[in-house]
Amino acid sequence: NYLVVVQEKYGNEKVLYLRKRTENDIWKGLYEFPLIEMAEACEPAGLYSSSEWNTVFLQEPLEILDYSENYKHQLSHQTILARFVLVRVKKLPQGNDSWEQVSFSQLLKFPIPRLIDRYLKRQKIL
Repeated sequence: NYLVVVQEKYGNEKVLYLRKRTENDIWKGLYEFPLIEMAEACEPAGLYSSSEWNTVFLQEPLEILDYSENYKHQLSHQTILARFVLVRVKKLPQGNDSWEQVSFSQLLKFPIPRLIDRYLKRQKIL
């Protein structure tokens, strides 16, 4: 479950948040949206009531704008089923220090996995 967190800043500038992958895996050094991994797919209500969701958003006011269909991505050693949750926040909850604020116009400057690129193009963000 990728969290596409959007915030309106000064004026009408919109920003979103990415984090750099530092784990020693195939996507090391690439940027992705904040992620809540779950062993099995769940309905939106299951995600929104999870302890991981509450840890990320800390009861801050937010608006769920979209919950995508599954995106299937095949790696050589595993299949990833990902969903993207588009969330609008008024302010970023504390404790998310690894998140980098990125304006929509700067998004193309960041290397991202093909899975996220497909989502952004389908949503007409890129």
